[in-house]
Amino acid sequence: MQKMKQSTELGEGMIAVFVASIIGASTAILFDSLITQTGTALMVLRQDHVSKVLLES
Repeated sequence: MQKMKQSTELGEGMIAVFVASIIGASTAILFDSLITQTGTALMVLRQDHVSKVLLES
């Protein structure tokens, strides 16, 4: 009975680690895409600004 309890605890621990790693990975991917999108938006804004300045001069 004791051995059975230990194996289920181990299984639950493994599941917890698995879930935590999935959550960690998805958050990392989310942040990565957010940063990429923000970076792209900033690049576009900067290019837009530069072209406006060039047109005015």
